[in-house]
Amino acid sequence: MRKNGRLISLRQYKLTDLFFFAVVLAVSDLLVFCATKFWFKDVADYYISFMLPIALTVIMRWGFWGVFYSVIDGIVLCAMQGGSWQSYIIYIIGNACILAVLLLTKFLGKERIRTKWYFSLLYVFTGWVSVNFALTVAGVCFGESFLTLAGRNFGLGVYGALSFAMAVVTVMILRRLNGMFEDQKHYLLRQDKERKELARRDEFGDEPVEIDEESLSILKRWDDGLDK
Repeated sequence: MRKNGRLISLRQYKLTDLFFFAVVLAVSDLLVFCATKFWFKDVADYYISFMLPIALTVIMRWGFWGVFYSVIDGIVLCAMQGGSWQSYIIYIIGNACILAVLLLTKFLGKERIRTKWYFSLLYVFTGWVSVNFALTVAGVCFGESFLTLAGRNFGLGVYGALSFAMAVVTVMILRRLNGMFEDQKHYLLRQDKERKELARRDEFGDEPVEIDEESLSILKRWDDGLDK
């Protein structure tokens, strides 16, 4: 395939794409951390994370690779907040359960999820519920109260209601941008098909057609007959 006029392999394209989303996640985490620690200390109890939309988008584009963004985000979160070793385990297990959305892509298909807004919403909701429910269950294994953890995680937790709202808005915007919220192998094949179809339309009639004198004479007589 070509990118900016340069021929690159699918592997190079994939690595570049994955690196791009990793940078976006890292920058967003840094901004959120600085915002809660230095700029908006009075609203530090209200958390928001971009992990959900980014990880879900990567899963849509490349499959299971999105789980690494989810798990690493949990590890970075624990490191920034000085979490205990139990917290690391909880967030690794909980965030890894975002892969539950792969079952949705298998039964519904990525194209139906991409093209139907209500399936896109279900996709985000499934990822959100999977992560927070798994975080709650993992926390209970370390002696926490299920109801307390569920209320925190689904409420104003790191991946709580505000993060869910952000994920919904982000995914709904991305799905309207060509190729952003789409399986990339399908996208590249679709682009190649559209390019070839456009090339066929552009080339139609470009080649000169030679007409012998006899045929030209017949056409002239036919044309003269129309004028009568």
